[in-house]
Amino acid sequence: KLIQMGMFKSSKLFYIYKCSFNMSMWACACLMMYLSSNPLVHVASALIMGLFWQQCGWLAHDFLHHQVFKQRKYGDLGGIFWGNLMQGYSMQWWKNKHNGHHAVPNLHNSSVHATDGDPDIDT
Repeated sequence: KLIQMGMFKSSKLFYIYKCSFNMSMWACACLMMYLSSNPLVHVASALIMGLFWQQCGWLAHDFLHHQVFKQRKYGDLGGIFWGNLMQGYSMQWWKNKHNGHHAVPNLHNSSVHATDGDPDIDT
């Protein structure tokens, strides 16, 4: 029923907006640092950059889960841009770790030395 309602179809306009807004936060933070020597402006720039990086993580998540495009290669390219380039982590590392999270969600390791639990909650 949810498929028939179109609930799993991505909105390209939403992702255009999110990607554009995210890049505008990056540009704003960079310009604030470049054009001002005021420490308060630098703090505000750092806060904006922190929000930018947080949003990069969610955008990479959506692209690497192939929620944006039907063709996986475009999702991988989006993940490379938002993850590898803009955040500085390997999208392949993230995919391996995140697939482990989906295999055993919200389960702790059975012992201190085991790796049979959710990697996202035991780190």
